[in-house]
Amino acid sequence: EGLWCGVRFYLRAQQRVGRLRGNVFITLAILFSILGGFNFGYDIGVIAGAIVFLEEDFGLNHLEREAVVSVMLLGAIAGGMQSGWLSDSIGRRRTVLLSSLVFIIGALWTALSIDFWTLFLGRIVLGVGVGASSLTVPLYISEIAPQEIRGTLVACNELSITFGIFCSMLVAWAVAPLGSWRLMFALCALPSTLQAAGMLFLPDSPRYLARTGRSQAALDVLRKIRGRQDVALELESIEHECRSDQEAASWRDLLAPEYRSGLIAGIGVTFFQQSTGQPTVLYYSTTIFQLAFSSPNAATLSSVAVSLVKMLMTIVSVWQIDKVGRKMLLLCGTLVMIMSLVGLSISFYVPHWIEVSPWTTVLFMMTYFGAFSVSFGPVGWVLPSEIYTMEIRAKAMATTVMTNWTTNLLVSLTFLSIVEWFGAGTAFALYAAVGVLALPFIHFLVPETMGRSLEEIGASLKKKHISCSCLPAPPPSAPSPPTPAPPPASPS
Repeated sequence: EGLWCGVRFYLRAQQRVGRLRGNVFITLAILFSILGGFNFGYDIGVIAGAIVFLEEDFGLNHLEREAVVSVMLLGAIAGGMQSGWLSDSIGRRRTVLLSSLVFIIGALWTALSIDFWTLFLGRIVLGVGVGASSLTVPLYISEIAPQEIRGTLVACNELSITFGIFCSMLVAWAVAPLGSWRLMFALCALPSTLQAAGMLFLPDSPRYLARTGRSQAALDVLRKIRGRQDVALELESIEHECRSDQEAASWRDLLAPEYRSGLIAGIGVTFFQQSTGQPTVLYYSTTIFQLAFSSPNAATLSSVAVSLVKMLMTIVSVWQIDKVGRKMLLLCGTLVMIMSLVGLSISFYVPHWIEVSPWTTVLFMMTYFGAFSVSFGPVGWVLPSEIYTMEIRAKAMATTVMTNWTTNLLVSLTFLSIVEWFGAGTAFALYAAVGVLALPFIHFLVPETMGRSLEEIGASLKKKHISCSCLPAPPPSAPSPPTPAPPPASPS
């Protein structure tokens, strides 16, 4: 009996050590991959603080300011479009590695810019890195994460984005007395270098390995990231999906009926993520606060405070996304976003409101960013990474990312023009109206994916059996009337 107790103790200890090793391995994989999210956030946030100094040094006019802010989004569209087939061809890990190298080149290019056109081209290069990272990092994380915490881990990428935005605002505020926009851009090369070094030692996702016929390598990776040996059932489920989808779908196949519901949900969520005004509130936050404050330093400090709220509320979302679900976060967050946008609109419409109470504008901005960071911020990346089946996952994610950045580009390109022609109050009212349209879309067309494996989600959407609380069950069919008995035969 004593020997048996010792054996059981040894086996439990080995199991705990295995889980610990798996946890350490997957933690390192997540940390190095989400550095791409940090670069993503830093690059889209740094322009808010740098644009004031760029305007002075390069003499930028109204159109050139919009171009410098928005041209990165053109690069993001191109990067997202190309990284879809690239991640299918060379793997998710190598694509993340390439995106980090692009970040390094873009950071140094923009930091050494000598005029508007060199800055313009450097922002395009940074955009390519942003687009590639925004597709591949959530894809990589979702394919290596355990299903019970997959939403939390993918949402950590959004947390790293918001942390990157916060750091960019903090750097802009700290460097503002020096006016060194070059330092703001150059600092992006540091996390990119660290990510590139870390990704050299990480494996590719087991789903990509299984799809390319390397089952033993997929088994080894699963054992490492799960911290246990009994992963045969998980590998079998992955290989079953790969066998049923042996050939990658073409772009035309994305329109097939079996993929349509998932594609509508993924593209719709990313469209509303951007069209509710998040790009303009982010990119032009310092400019918006300059309408409320006479001091540029106060405006920059307000941007830092708003980005801090954004980061803290993303932590709340990471904590809750695998507890309350994706759909509930979207619905609640959208309602608060609408109310905040209405408040911002009123504050700019009412005469002298800004002069009398500028901090109410800051409060509305904080509330808006907090609601966005709980809902569309993380869920807009988590949901698309979950709902596409293996054969269309990369191409569907590329389509979703292109929709994201195209909408982002259109919204950011038109904001200053709407403000100039109709006023800031009208711009925020338009974004609130889009938020109202988002509510029925989320309620009726977005599925709940919490607590389900990628294979289960893909199969259920493909068969149109995904459970959706908003869709009533079909009524039972009426029983057919009984067939009347034949009349008795007449006597001959």
